Amino acid sequence: AGAPGHARRPGAVVSLPTAEKVALIGLVCVIFASVLPDIDRGPLQTALGVGLLVVANATVSHWLTGRGVRWRTTGTQFLTMLAVNAGLLWLFGALGRNPVEAVNGAALVFFTLIITLLVTLYDRFAAEREARTLLEART
Repeated sequence: AGAPGHARRPGAVVSLPTAEKVALIGLVCVIFASVLPDIDRGPLQTALGVGLLVVANATVSHWLTGRGVRWRTTGTQFLTMLAVNAGLLWLFGALGRNPVEAVNGAALVFFTLIITLLVTLYDRFAAEREARTLLEART
């Protein structure tokens, strides 16, 4: 899913940009998790969970890009990825939680929004930067 009017080549899911996103978003979420009340996960668990979600996002974006999906607006990209992330987090929660543990709904919504926003903005501006670099190379 590239910038408007720019066809973005599908890259590998396991790549430097994906690792950069995992590190950036993981650190932001670990910081938030350490200051928000009622977060029962440690920094390593938080970083691992966020990393899995970011890689899953990269996989979905790679799949959509390979099928020719182009985002016309950042809002459309954000809402689509929000739906994807909500589904993925529900699945992760269903598979990875002890039935006795309660889910912190407010934290789940907060982190879903933060992760989706950061992934969307990263992808959007990476596509813009790539398009700008290609344009500068032509001149």
